[in-house]
Amino acid sequence: MTKRPNLADYAEVPDRIRAFYADHPEGRLLSRTIRSGEDEGRTHRFETDEDGQRWVVVVADVFRAASDTHPAGTGTARDPYPGRTPYTQRSEVENAETSAWGRALSAAGYPGKSVASAEEIQAAQAAHDQRTLASADEIRAVLAHHIPKSPVANQQRVEAMRAAGLPYGSVKDALTAMTVSELDALRDHLEGTGSGS
Repeated sequence: MTKRPNLADYAEVPDRIRAFYADHPEGRLLSRTIRSGEDEGRTHRFETDEDGQRWVVVVADVFRAASDTHPAGTGTARDPYPGRTPYTQRSEVENAETSAWGRALSAAGYPGKSVASAEEIQAAQAAHDQRTLASADEIRAVLAHHIPKSPVANQQRVEAMRAAGLPYGSVKDALTAMTVSELDALRDHLEGTGSGS
């Protein structure tokens, strides 16, 4: 089974923002405004990497007092555009901004246990799960747990995969191509339908 990071080890950005404002009620968290080019006037810009992936980029600054002219911390974050999961699509700018604020807060002395925020760890885990193949043993175990061996088990397993929105026409295909996120979707479907024990 894929080892998941312990999100309890990561302070969520809203908690860090509250702590910052409790200590610095006159403080400010600002996303920088782009001053030139096609993104002028926005608080984010778009970049395309060498692989053709488009990214939304946000730079944020933390000021401890309204009179500060130099930030106590600066953070930069980028998120894929369009988002790779249903949770990040249509909120790419907001996700990048939250991450940039988290990094700026870390630089200003509000890091939690890591520079990475809980939100960044969750997003990285989701992206990893979409690319990482599940182990054949783990797939077999989930299927066997929910659909015990019988003369029609393979057909029932294929029907369950299709009902979960997965593209596999046979258990053999699934054993060689199913990703971790697809296995999670299958497990959720089977547990939601009450199949198995």
